[in-house]
Amino acid sequence: MIPVIRSLVLPTLTNAFCEETVREEARRKGVVQRQGKVDAYRLLVVVVLGLVMRGPTAIAQLGQTFSRMTGTRLARSSFWYRFNPGMATLVQGVLDRVVLDAREVSVRLSGVLSVFEEVLAADATVMKVNDALRPVWKGTRRNSARVALNVHAWICVFTGELVKYMVTQEA
Repeated sequence: MIPVIRSLVLPTLTNAFCEETVREEARRKGVVQRQGKVDAYRLLVVVVLGLVMRGPTAIAQLGQTFSRMTGTRLARSSFWYRFNPGMATLVQGVLDRVVLDAREVSVRLSGVLSVFEEVLAADATVMKVNDALRPVWKGTRRNSARVALNVHAWICVFTGELVKYMVTQEA
């Protein structure tokens, strides 16, 4: 059993593919040859969550995370062996499906807003940063934020999709 992780990634991943479908795909693509210690679904979840939650991650760290989450101890070479072209196509197929499903969200507005295709919310937030960054991020305030940056974001109101962002000097 995979521990509960408070993230939207896990429900999105589990909605995209059921466990058995992932296991069958892994067998067909050569990720696993037989049902042994390594469960293909758990391996996929650890890899995807490891990359989404932590960013660039070493394979050794993924192996340690896999061992902690599943209670399965593997030799380093055994874990590395799983990262073959079949695993790459499995991960790519699952992520392509997740992206495709995310794009299918379509909201038709009604009433006065029915003439609009989408509604965007724009936000500009000022963030104070360390004074050592003054040459890069000049602020406008004399006392409270001499060094600050401005984070601009445009978000689709009905889907929550980040459409565009930009970071500038507050000045």
